[in-house]
Amino acid sequence: MLHKRGLSLEEIDTIDPDIFNALYIYDTLIEPNGARMEMIKYANLCNLLLMTSQSITPEARKKSKGLVIGISQIF
Repeated sequence: MLHKRGLSLEEIDTIDPDIFNALYIYDTLIEPNGARMEMIKYANLCNLLLMTSQSITPEARKKSKGLVIGISQIF
């Protein structure tokens, strides 16, 4: 939100610290299009590509499934 609204570096430097912190928390944790959601989407995309690859063995699929699910649960 801080950069999407087009705030310049000068405006970010002069903004009230409490408002800046609130916007930062909203931008990183709450907003559905935030970085956290992008990481979850990326982890799911990696999982999809890995699971649909024809060159991966069933055993490797089982091993990698736990890794991708673990990453998604962290976020």
